[in-house]
Amino acid sequence: MAASAPAVKPGARAIRHGSLWIPPPGMRFCGGGTLSSSEYVASADRDAGWLVRECGVTEESTVLDIGCGSGRLAIGLLGTCPALRGYWGVDVHAVSVKWCLRWITKYHPPFKFCLTGFQNDRYNPDGTTIDSEVQLPFRDELFDVIFLYSVFTHMIRRHVVRYLQEIRRMLKPGGKAMFTVYLGGHGKTDQAGGDLYRVRHTGEFLRESIAHAGLRMEKARPCAGREFADQTAVLAERT
Repeated sequence: MAASAPAVKPGARAIRHGSLWIPPPGMRFCGGGTLSSSEYVASADRDAGWLVRECGVTEESTVLDIGCGSGRLAIGLLGTCPALRGYWGVDVHAVSVKWCLRWITKYHPPFKFCLTGFQNDRYNPDGTTIDSEVQLPFRDELFDVIFLYSVFTHMIRRHVVRYLQEIRRMLKPGGKAMFTVYLGGHGKTDQAGGDLYRVRHTGEFLRESIAHAGLRMEKARPCAGREFADQTAVLAERT
């Protein structure tokens, strides 16, 4: 039986944590299971810290968060770089985007979110087919950094290839991309979790696809944190 995105009511509210609003437990989509409020904020801070250390993010940077979910990276960046020049979060999951607009953009207008209608068997089965012509709604060379947490882990190979091409198009020269993946297998899916659950890609496929897209792979290392559930973080630069 195929699994889909977690069922969340469109009117889902938020929980106050310090100076920020964070999503309720049912909207904390993390690979390691439901996180407590403190664990969730710690994971958000960890992601933001990665971008500062590995990608050189400062308050002068523009960041694109593909697969933003319910705004975990945005929450981390609000603590790390609250005056960030530009942040866009995009996702195919409508309820998550609506939550972000209501609880993040309303109070922090520079942090913007939009829905992409792309097809994904797990999260948006009736969406627009991803083909060689499909584009995200941003101009060329707009972003300093593009981040994808557990996005390629729910994608088939040809969609990964197209997204890498789009990443290269949207990055400024010398811009950085960071994404997480499950290594091993040849696009194999752990079917215990339903459609596109923990899709694994080989290192060879990723290296070739990154290079073919016009990016240079800088490093890959295991992720720390329960929410990553044995994923590997990959850092690439636009050549």
